[in-house]
Amino acid sequence: MTADSAVPKPPKGLSRRSGALWRELLTAWELSEGEQTVLENGLRLLDRADEAAETLKADGMTTVDRYGGVKSHPMVDAEVRCRRSFNDVIRQLGIRFVEEPSAKRGPGKYTAGLRST
Repeated sequence: MTADSAVPKPPKGLSRRSGALWRELLTAWELSEGEQTVLENGLRLLDRADEAAETLKADGMTTVDRYGGVKSHPMVDAEVRCRRSFNDVIRQLGIRFVEEPSAKRGPGKYTAGLRST
């Protein structure tokens, strides 16, 4: 599967970001059908984490409970759990993200299980 046309389309319902990651990973890696399902679930977790982050951006990190006390916004925990679960999925698939030496910030490139060229 070296041609873009051979890469399965991203599953419906994924965000633009997750769809791009799906295409990038499946272009570079050979994943079985089962592994693709695991990846899909992981990308849905990433989307949920991003949604929680957007809610936090709008609402702030704290909320007021019914007694008037300030507490952590429930989406803080949701974001953390979803990102942790996404990382677990990536680890389960053997994908390892590493930063390129020239990159100062931003996502790295994956290194394990690369597709033969």
